[in-house]
Amino acid sequence: MRRPRVILRDVKPSDLDDMIRWFTEETEWMAWDAPWETNICDIEAIRKRHLTRLKQASGLEEDAFRTRYEIDTEGGIHIGWVISYPVSGMCDRVPLTDGTRAIGIDIPSPGHRNKGYGQAALNLYLDHMTRHGHTTVCLETWSGNERMVRVADKIGFTLCQRDVGSRLVDGKRYDGLRFVKRMEHHDQTSPRTV
Repeated sequence: MRRPRVILRDVKPSDLDDMIRWFTEETEWMAWDAPWETNICDIEAIRKRHLTRLKQASGLEEDAFRTRYEIDTEGGIHIGWVISYPVSGMCDRVPLTDGTRAIGIDIPSPGHRNKGYGQAALNLYLDHMTRHGHTTVCLETWSGNERMVRVADKIGFTLCQRDVGSRLVDGKRYDGLRFVKRMEHHDQTSPRTV
């Protein structure tokens, strides 16, 4: 079976409508992405954040490291985003060095989930990180997000930290999970398309 093709790209002006819809109307995805945090739902705040991202992306060279890419299907449908952010602390009793980053992904529409798009986008982003010298990457989630746990396993991450009962979601306690991947074990694909 052919893997679904996705494209990672910089943010563009037309993404604003999707972002407003995903943060104000189609918000089911927020129940999976750190539901203990508050997400921006104010339209003006979403616009400002979008303008900031556009400005940042316009100043980057083509081959520069990106901390965020938007995800499109092969047919050009904008379905979400993949990000990285700095992390510190310990993983598998090994201290994470300066520059270690964790990756995350959001595909807001349930209709675009469970099709392999997320796995393909994460693999592309890991390729991007490898090309920019990242040797260790983390992935943080919680035990209630079973889809993310499965994807982490499929793309070669191993569980390195479990904080039992550290996440309270809808009145229930879940474990905070941190996974790690040593990038020398990552198979690279083509630059922005899988």
